[in-house]
Amino acid sequence: MGVVGGGRCRLGALYLVLAPPVTGPKDCGEFTLVLTFGGAAHPTGYPVYVVLGHLFVHALHTLGATWAYAANAWSAAGGAVALALYHALAVRLVPPGARLGRFGRFALGLVPVLLLGTNPVWLLDAILVEVYTWHLRGCAARRSSRSPRCARSRRARAVGGAAAGRGRDRLGTAVRARRWRTTPPRRSQSWR
Repeated sequence: MGVVGGGRCRLGALYLVLAPPVTGPKDCGEFTLVLTFGGAAHPTGYPVYVVLGHLFVHALHTLGATWAYAANAWSAAGGAVALALYHALAVRLVPPGARLGRFGRFALGLVPVLLLGTNPVWLLDAILVEVYTWHLRGCAARRSSRSPRCARSRRARAVGGAAAGRGRDRLGTAVRARRWRTTPPRRSQSWR
């Protein structure tokens, strides 16, 4: 566990402390209800997010947390996991020839993590219930798994793909819409 594990615990603790016990703006009210009752969110529905979040929220509520705080804590957990995976990715991106010790690589990997983790936009999504933290966690896990030095690539790819379907759906829809707009209309034989 060491230094890296301690850093993950600190990030998670920071987001849990900052998570409010009430719902917030945007889709927070909807996601709080969806995670509480196990329903379906607006399209695309986010099935993996809802199923796993429903179990997490009920576990925290059993321990005494309010429904809104438990739902916000689900996003806080996603934010901590995403930043831990981004840190692992940043450490892997340090060139192997760099004359840095283990601590130097760790510290250099913290720079982008701290810049992202303290960004107000990211912080808002990390402490209020939203899908973005878990989506970025999936992207980081998939990117980390493509590294040839990653020994757990299959497991990371399987876990990372669970929440990352959102981006592929948007891209596929955009490509189909572009084809439809650029295809010239066909003329009927009767108009000639």
